[in-house]
Amino acid sequence: MAALEGSSGHKKVINYIRALADTKEFKDFITRMREKYEIPAGGLKDEQQTVPPPEWVQKHSYDEYRKLASEASKFAQTYHLHHLDGEETIVHYIFYDELVFYSNHNAFNLCIVSDIPMEKDEPFSKITQEDDDRLFPIAIRVSPYATLRDILDFVKRVYKHEIVFLQNNYKEKGVRLGKFKERKGKIRERNDFIYSHRDLPRKQIVPLVHERFGKDNILDVGHIGKIISLEKKRRKEL
Repeated sequence: MAALEGSSGHKKVINYIRALADTKEFKDFITRMREKYEIPAGGLKDEQQTVPPPEWVQKHSYDEYRKLASEASKFAQTYHLHHLDGEETIVHYIFYDELVFYSNHNAFNLCIVSDIPMEKDEPFSKITQEDDDRLFPIAIRVSPYATLRDILDFVKRVYKHEIVFLQNNYKEKGVRLGKFKERKGKIRERNDFIYSHRDLPRKQIVPLVHERFGKDNILDVGHIGKIISLEKKRRKEL
């Protein structure tokens, strides 16, 4: 799992979800869910962050939790996320107002590893199989006798001629999954801070940034404006 979490595909999916969390559509969905399921507007405050929260389940019911999770799953699928990944992350955010990415095998990636004969003998749930087919429609079958060199050599040779051709057949226009570059934590925090003050005059934002982030973040008015423009573009509907 650690190896998969360090892959470029994993990073792209994580960046995509972070960008999704900044959109109006996501924030509106979270607000509606909290109102509907009687969760505080800013989420629950609990260091353990257990999902589902025991106290909330006692007040409502586990069936009510499954309804909430089902809605989160459908929302995730709308944005081309696997229901297993999206449901857990979005449900956690609904309850605790924090993005958490669970460490599961094959989670949050642009590729998966499948044991095809095993899955035929012991198939996953219908919704999981459908999401696997929808999000990972192209497969490369690997012989148990192939070496790493054999596999990499094969992919390099056929990628442009066969794989890209098949990918283009399945791509949907306007989907931005895989398009978001990784932003360092401090830069992301600084840019989010600037965007949250976008309604202020640019000259007023400059000293606020300097005060909050120190002398290494001395930005001029033009730079502030550019960051706001880029953040607006990044937050458009995915």
